[in-house]
Amino acid sequence: MILGPIQSPDGAFNPHLHNDDDRSLFNHYVHIVSRALSRSTTTDSTTNPFLATLLPMAAASETLTSIILGLSGCHWRRIYPQIWDRALARQGKALAQVSNLLRRPNQNSQSFLEACATILLLCLTELFEGTSRVWKWHLKAAGNLLSTAAAATDLHRLSSTPEGSFCLQLFHYLDAMSTISRCKPPLLRAGERLTDLTSSTSSSSLPVPLGDNSISGIPPPLLEYLGRVNLLAAHRSRRVDDLSEIGFRTAAAHVRAQLDTWRVDYDAASTALVNSDANRATTAFEWAIRLRLHQIVDGYDPRHADVENALSHILTAVLAIPYGSPVEGSLLFPLVIAGASCRDSMERRMVVKERLMVMENTLGFGHISHARRLLETVWADEGGDGNWARIRYSSFPGVVFV
Repeated sequence: MILGPIQSPDGAFNPHLHNDDDRSLFNHYVHIVSRALSRSTTTDSTTNPFLATLLPMAAASETLTSIILGLSGCHWRRIYPQIWDRALARQGKALAQVSNLLRRPNQNSQSFLEACATILLLCLTELFEGTSRVWKWHLKAAGNLLSTAAAATDLHRLSSTPEGSFCLQLFHYLDAMSTISRCKPPLLRAGERLTDLTSSTSSSSLPVPLGDNSISGIPPPLLEYLGRVNLLAAHRSRRVDDLSEIGFRTAAAHVRAQLDTWRVDYDAASTALVNSDANRATTAFEWAIRLRLHQIVDGYDPRHADVENALSHILTAVLAIPYGSPVEGSLLFPLVIAGASCRDSMERRMVVKERLMVMENTLGFGHISHARRLLETVWADEGGDGNWARIRYSSFPGVVFV
């Protein structure tokens, strides 16, 4: 399989819109949804991959057009429920069409990347719906597809096109973020052992995408560290004796040291302004990872000094980011993990709750309201142990903090 640039018509025109509902959904995607998805701090459409990359691909693909309309309807259904039937029909059509694409014996570059992007957007749609479990299968399918492509061709060729880079970056982001809810290592690190956390090598068969942060809003290395922290989470139940405890804490200390080193390097090399929204979102996300690491190693006591330190950094950074900022979508994970630790401060709870309620309107996807209700469930469990993960799995199995 040779991967090269996809030749497609101008993304401003799409020939796969069959009626007024399709056109309404498409316009909603172009003007509203694509901007909610992008974490780019500029308003130039050329820096938004959900426009610059996906629209030309969709113009050449009814399959991609269908899933874009389904994603648009998922976003719109809360305030325009009548459109959902049409969006759901197009989403189902995309699922059938991508199955046909995958059954083709000889895929060219266009059909491969068309299928991969469609599966990733199906995953994203299910995640944003907020209660689905189907996203896991889509994510695994996308990972298998990318790994197969990586084995069959030059990795650089896979990531050198806008379409290939988009697929790699979106997969890397979803793979890392979903580890929080699964308490398992990312698919990129499937099969890794605890000792691999202290190794300089990685068993990942895919390249870690670099480039800009317009999909995640977060420097790619932080997504790597989040995956390593949740690889630790998958091994914490195996601390059965003193030796395994020492090994676990050694691996955790190594991850913490890597985070410390990353912060020093980031401060020295970052082109982001110290007081920029992008830098504040990065700080909030970094300290959310540190808080997650603390919970996995030392438990969920909200009165621990490390928890207070992390909360202070997260909430200070979040409060400095204005409502409606392009990086607001990167704050869901920091807000939820901070909110779950605000068990003794009504003021902090209200800060978190208010911001989430604003994000429900500025971003508009259903999974944000599910995350807020998760926190309200944790806050109502006054007699509990503060283990928000336990409550999440029993009541909110579909929430992923993308």
